[in-house]
Amino acid sequence: MAKRLNPVVRFTRALLPMAVGIIVVLGAFEGWLVYRVTHPRRTSFEATPSHYQLFTGEGMSWSEDQWENTDGTQASGWFLRGGTGAPAVVLNHGYSKNRAELLNLGVKLCEAGYHVLLPDLRGHGSSPVSYSSLGIHEKADLNAAINFLKTKKSSQGQPLVDGNRIGVYGVSLGGYVALTAAAENPTIKVVVADSVYAKPNWLTQAVLKETFNADPPLLNQLADWGLRGYFWGHYDEDSAEKALSRYRDQKLWLVTTQVNTPATEDSNQMTLDLFQQAQFPKEIIKVERVRSDARDAYDDRIVSIFRKDLAR
Repeated sequence: MAKRLNPVVRFTRALLPMAVGIIVVLGAFEGWLVYRVTHPRRTSFEATPSHYQLFTGEGMSWSEDQWENTDGTQASGWFLRGGTGAPAVVLNHGYSKNRAELLNLGVKLCEAGYHVLLPDLRGHGSSPVSYSSLGIHEKADLNAAINFLKTKKSSQGQPLVDGNRIGVYGVSLGGYVALTAAAENPTIKVVVADSVYAKPNWLTQAVLKETFNADPPLLNQLADWGLRGYFWGHYDEDSAEKALSRYRDQKLWLVTTQVNTPATEDSNQMTLDLFQQAQFPKEIIKVERVRSDARDAYDDRIVSIFRKDLAR
């Protein structure tokens, strides 16, 4: 007569396939969440410097350049040449955008005499890197871009860029990158960050909220666990607050926007909180940058900041 199994054992055996199935499904879903956040849909360039020249008829010296990041990956961007020996400004676009987002601002800065570098952040535009790290590795990428600018030479073999006076601008992801990179690079003298977040997980939550039109805590927690594993524990090791505490007489400008949406209100509040924690010298402004007719006014305001605090 066959020995009857303990009821607990029978119950456990019955549930085991279901438990394994649930774990597999959750693991696959967690992997998809990580992929969704770290692989934003790439967008094509709406304009290039050559298009700008075609439409305006104005002359501008520019080039499509490539350089190496500190981890050996490749980076690319547009370099707009200003006056010999002038400071340079690096413009960092937002999440799911590309360098063309800031081309109009770049052209205005170039017309003011500054050198301008517009890179594609990793995982965006034409970047050869397949994924975005939400600011984790992009911080080092920005400093590599600044080192690349310092190698630029004039036709007489002199340094083209004033390598001791660099400005950085960024919006959203690009703002976080600009703000955190400056804490490690004293040659960055002016930082302008628009709608910046305190930690990468805020951007993760914003992306998931837009994707699912909801903000369930379990979803955010799953993505958080997955991203911690994906980035080998580096996902939450740094923050904008920590970076601001390491500034050394660098001028910080934070920008909020005049748009009444839940996402913008959250971003504005986080930007205000960061401003309260930042050391002097610092300033904060509120601008409008949504309507097309407000874009030029916004760009002119940013140019005026660099004219004031990074004078040629």
